[in-house]
Order: sequence, then C-alpha cells, then structure tokens
Amino acid sequence: IQQKNIIVTCNYPARERGVRKLQRIKDAVKQCPELVIRDGSNLKRFRTASERILNFFQGITPEVERLGLDEFFIDATNMIHMHVQEALKVDASQTQDVFAGEVYRGEAKTVVETQTGIISHVGGETKADVIHCRCGCYERLRIGSWIAEKLRGDLFKQHGFTASAGISVSKMMAKLSGELHKPNMQT
Repeated sequence: IQQKNIIVTCNYPARERGVRKLQRIKDAVKQCPELVIRDGSNLKRFRTASERILNFFQGITPEVERLGLDEFFIDATNMIHMHVQEALKVDASQTQDVFAGEVYRGEAKTVVETQTGIISHVGGETKADVIHCRCGCYERLRIGSWIAEKLRGDLFKQHGFTASAGISVSKMMAKLSGELHKPNMQT
C-alpha cells in the first residue's frame, strides 16, 4: 500500500522478498520488481474491515481496545474466569491440558519470568512439559490460549480474516509475543 512516496504496509509475500513498511517506493521496486503497489490514499475499505472486526470482537466481549486499523487488544480476564468456574463443575480429566499455539520462554526464562522479572514456577521445555503452578497463572494463560484460538477461528469462518494473537498477562507482552508467529498463528 502506497501513500505519497513510501510503502506504508505490505503483505507477507512482499516481506519475504525484502519489502519493508515505510520503505521508499523506488527501493521497494528495486527489491521486488514484480511488486504490485496499491493506492493507500483512500482507506475506506480498510476502515470498513476494521469496523467489522471490532464489531465481531465487541459481540463477544466489551473489553476490546483498537490500536490503529488492524490491531485489537482483548482483555479476556472475565472470559477466563467464567471458563474456570465452568471447569470446576467438570471432571478435570475431560479438559485439554495443553496450550494452543506456541509457548514463548524468552532466552532462558519462561513467559512469566520475562514479564515480571520474578523467577517462575511454570517450568518445562515444551507445551506438554509445562507444569501447573499454585497461583493459577499457568491455567489462566492456558485457557487464554484456547480462547484466542477459538476467536481467531471464528473470525476467519465468519468474516474471512486471518489473525495472529499474543496471549499474555500484559498488553505490551501480548503485542510483542503476537509478532513472533505471524501470519495467522499465536504465541
């Protein structure tokens, strides 16, 4: 997408060819001669799509915050709490005890250690190895991962939009972890 003399955003195939956001048009074309450039001076189509996505999320929870046209933060705390309350009524052996998507562990730290600076009690090397903790953070993040996967799937089924997601205890870490497995994955 072009605005004035720069690429303001580009799709993943263009990125794989070396095209970057905020790159000058002539440099982008040099990098990828077959680049198809679209006029970005009229963003009505993108604004309409953004409103559709916002309405979809707001139909599920009012705890949605939009950042720009294509980023949304969802505070899933209440959804997770409701799920935990329901799970208390179900035999634990019937629930899935793994994370949906990827689990980020930082260099040598778990996601909780990375976010809080406190040595965590959530351990293990793989999704399946993550052990339960006493404070409930493991369970909340695990449930959050399944909620995110469901929301992403429903968004695609109902509106045809793919989405990446970052699941975390803070917006900043959710944004950063959501960048790790684009497009259309979650961390």
